[in-house]
Amino acid sequence: MAKDSEQFTLLVLAGGMGSRYGGLKQLDGVGPGGETLMEYAIYDAIRAGFKRAVFVVSPNLSHSNRAKIASHFSHIIEVEFVEQHFDFPKVQTGMDLELRTKPLGTGHAVLSAMEVIEGPFLVINADDYYGPSTYRLMKNFLRELERSRPVRFALAGYRLGNTLSPFGPVSRGICKVDKNLRLISITEETNIRRKGDAIWSHTPSKAPKRFPEETLVSLNLFALHTDFFPLMLAHFRAFMELQSQNSSAEFYLPHALDKMMKQDEAEGIVLPTEENWFGITYAEDKEIVEKAIRTRIRQGNYPSRLWKTT
Repeated sequence: MAKDSEQFTLLVLAGGMGSRYGGLKQLDGVGPGGETLMEYAIYDAIRAGFKRAVFVVSPNLSHSNRAKIASHFSHIIEVEFVEQHFDFPKVQTGMDLELRTKPLGTGHAVLSAMEVIEGPFLVINADDYYGPSTYRLMKNFLRELERSRPVRFALAGYRLGNTLSPFGPVSRGICKVDKNLRLISITEETNIRRKGDAIWSHTPSKAPKRFPEETLVSLNLFALHTDFFPLMLAHFRAFMELQSQNSSAEFYLPHALDKMMKQDEAEGIVLPTEENWFGITYAEDKEIVEKAIRTRIRQGNYPSRLWKTT
């Protein structure tokens, strides 16, 4: 069991540019004081007991933007930046990395931080709102997490109906679980949207699929231990060998964890949360997010200004 004094790390995946949104979403203000979704995430994590945050960022992110990210909370939580490079020093590959225009995926982003993390850690997307109770839920799991074989992990399971955008389709990791909420598989479904009273996935190569509102989905909120890094690295090597001629292929964290489970290397559990996820997938989502933040301020979940000015 992890000790309360042990340092739990918040690993923030902040390297992606918002292709559909059209900018760097992580730095776009949505709070009354210009606070970003990432700042609300950090605020919730601090309240849950996290004392260290590692940000995985693009090498192209300027020092001024890095300073902007850390400016409000670096005095109350330890902050470190790690760059996500195409050229990964621990993996030799024949892939022509100069042809790549996108990062190598969330699994690679997590691996980029392997040298600076020890013990249990929580992975989040920088531009997603997960809700304060979810951070407490995941922190409690990390507190009980022990080194084991197969290695154990948890993910926050959101109700699919609580995670949709009214402005376009989304992709979600559909979780298949047993009666004890043990994770059996994670399957990526794309083009999910609400049509009338139902939720459908429409993929050109597949028949339309209907999902219940209560379907548990993953939104890249994972509780892991550094025991995962050797396994992740082995799967990344295999991925790079297989995709050496595909300069657009991405190594996704959920896919890697799914393979580990199928090979009996890992065991996962889904921790359901009743929080409403929201984020800025499309530019039109921003107004909804701003309204949701104002509502939570009125309800007393957040102060009108997250950080005290000095």
